[in-house]
Amino acid sequence: MDATSNNTELCDIAIIGGGPVGAALALALGGSPLKICVLEARAANAASTDARALALSYGSRLLLERLGVWDKIRDVSAIRTIHISQKQSFGRALLRAGEMNVPELGYVLPYPALQDALTDALQHGTVARIYGASVTRLAGEAEHALIGYQQGGVDHTLRTRLAVVADGGKLLAEQYPPSFHDYGQSALITHVTCAAPRADTAFERFTPQGPVALLPFKDGYEIVWTAPHPRVAEMLAWDDAQFLNELHQHFGDRVGEFLTVGKRACFALGLKKAP
Repeated sequence: MDATSNNTELCDIAIIGGGPVGAALALALGGSPLKICVLEARAANAASTDARALALSYGSRLLLERLGVWDKIRDVSAIRTIHISQKQSFGRALLRAGEMNVPELGYVLPYPALQDALTDALQHGTVARIYGASVTRLAGEAEHALIGYQQGGVDHTLRTRLAVVADGGKLLAEQYPPSFHDYGQSALITHVTCAAPRADTAFERFTPQGPVALLPFKDGYEIVWTAPHPRVAEMLAWDDAQFLNELHQHFGDRVGEFLTVGKRACFALGLKKAP
């Protein structure tokens, strides 16, 4: 049963943000005697629309298994080999799962698949949740942290012995603006198919304009292609035929001809430092 302001005025640990980090922490603490509460800005049962693909390590799988979530995640592709190379240079490096005594090196999956599985596990657990809660204030008191939030246009207050900010840094950035270093590059992300995909093999290729990664997923690869901001703006404007041709010229022949490309998105790359 979801929590309301009446029965969560005081808790032991309040987690601000119900994304993968906040939800995983809440599930890990769910069996403890502590009173846990998660505040999430999204409405209950709101589906994630994040376009990103995630690459998770084998260690992350072990954690999600302990939380009882891993088997509930849909659309997971395994990485058992990683091929690393540098453009215009000889040689390569190969990482193989068998040589490291693990079944897989990592996994590729859509962000919504992980988020939905964690959210579903939370909703069937014992941790209190407050959905539609937009946190507007975080302050320290003598014995508690004070959290102010709005829900349905109404102001509420929650006091907690420990406040965990797991909202991607949005709340803290508003109260304590971080310094930001722009790397001068953006990452273009999309899905491609090709003529000769290598099952379970990921590629990391370093180039003068930045690295490009091919992560195996379903019938093709999730592409993470980094380049300077102006170049990425051009890449987003290319038609599909030009994009596929430019990718082939940039990456090479290791997976054959690139055949199709999906919807493209980009994310600016930078470093944030808390004050």
